[in-house]
Amino acid sequence: MRGYTRRNAALVNPETVDMAKGVEMKFWAMTCKVLGYIWLVLACLLILVGIVGVWMKEGFSGVQNLLSPFNVANYIVTIITLAPGIGLLMLSEKLQNKAKTVISDKNRKKAKIREQIISEYGEYIKNHPPTGEIRDVSELPYTKEEILDAITLEIVLENDDQMVGAMTTCAVMLADFQEKVGPNPLTMLGISNAEILSAVKSSDSELKALAAKITENPDKERYEYLKKVADEELILIKKKLEAAEELRRQMPEEKKRQIRGNSSF
Repeated sequence: MRGYTRRNAALVNPETVDMAKGVEMKFWAMTCKVLGYIWLVLACLLILVGIVGVWMKEGFSGVQNLLSPFNVANYIVTIITLAPGIGLLMLSEKLQNKAKTVISDKNRKKAKIREQIISEYGEYIKNHPPTGEIRDVSELPYTKEEILDAITLEIVLENDDQMVGAMTTCAVMLADFQEKVGPNPLTMLGISNAEILSAVKSSDSELKALAAKITENPDKERYEYLKKVADEELILIKKKLEAAEELRRQMPEEKKRQIRGNSSF
């Protein structure tokens, strides 16, 4: 549960704020762009109507005088007329660039947190491999959903096949962590992996005691029930991993860089 609290504090709130900022900036950037083009179109039409009016009233010589490079007043009026539209387009570009920066920063933060989740989970599996055991889900550094989500997205983005294989192997082990198991892992024989390994150097009396423990095994029914639950969950996990692998093959590299926060949109 410590991992879940840490995830909420470090990921959910900042991401929500960053996403809201990015979406809002993109909205105003598009609004400014549309208004800028509308203004420029109307301004150009107004200028064109003015030129036509001068031509109809004063003829070609009047148009020449109007467009003369020495007619400073006319150019000032033209610049003033076009300036709001040009300013809106410049503001739109600035907002778009800022929105890209906000979104890229958000994606980099998410990538860093995914890396932390996978790293801590991988370190746990390295030190405590759950081979043949069903353990309590509370032993995980993060929730299974957070770990699986982090792994599947990193599989999509990863180009190293060996790294993908390692993450896939760790992901399928998540099925071996279930609710209400308790502090002691459940096994098919009723003894832990450590007890099995230590049996090699055990005396006859210790081996007999171990055999009696296996015969009695009060947790056999709990193990069999949770093993079925784990097997069903494993099927779902494998489907998610297969979908991630398929998406990995289909997704363009530029899109992968964008998700990592290494490229602009």
